[in-house]
Amino acid sequence: MLLQRRPDIASAERKVEAANASIGVAKAAFFPSISLGGTSIGYQNTSGANWLTAPNLFWSIGPRPFLNIFDRQLRQSQVDQAKAVLDQAGQGYRAVVLQAFQQVEDELARLKYLKQQIIEQTAATISAHKAETLANYRYQNGAVTYLEVSTAQTVALQADRGLLALRAQSLVASVGLIRGLGGGWSKQT
Repeated sequence: MLLQRRPDIASAERKVEAANASIGVAKAAFFPSISLGGTSIGYQNTSGANWLTAPNLFWSIGPRPFLNIFDRQLRQSQVDQAKAVLDQAGQGYRAVVLQAFQQVEDELARLKYLKQQIIEQTAATISAHKAETLANYRYQNGAVTYLEVSTAQTVALQADRGLLALRAQSLVASVGLIRGLGGGWSKQT
């Protein structure tokens, strides 16, 4: 989809993925954890004398299980919070996508309107140039004054300017459409 290349949509999509992953992390916290550690070495003495003698030395090697029995409500609230974050990220994603579709639709409608305006302005420009040619011909034959020729030239130039302005607006709308689509038609690598 062309819109997936838009940075705002890609960012919103990553937020949804991160929120979804945090639910998995929160659910994984329900399971007991076992750490396989090295040795624990220490000293034990109740009398205070002979601290560093061999009988007071203790050590252990092996797994250290950690059970999550007493904090189930805490873990469940973390899962619920992660789900709420996912819901919020999903709503943000939907809003960004809808905004992108709206921008593309607006630019397409603008291009369609400008295309119709260009067709009409082109016809008006052609008519203005025909009127200018006719005024020049009539002036050369002495039928009108030069004021009529000057007026026809002014109308033709204004029609040309109007047509150029519409074409410029059409180009700006095309750029807006390309931006709205995420930068272009070709697949970026």
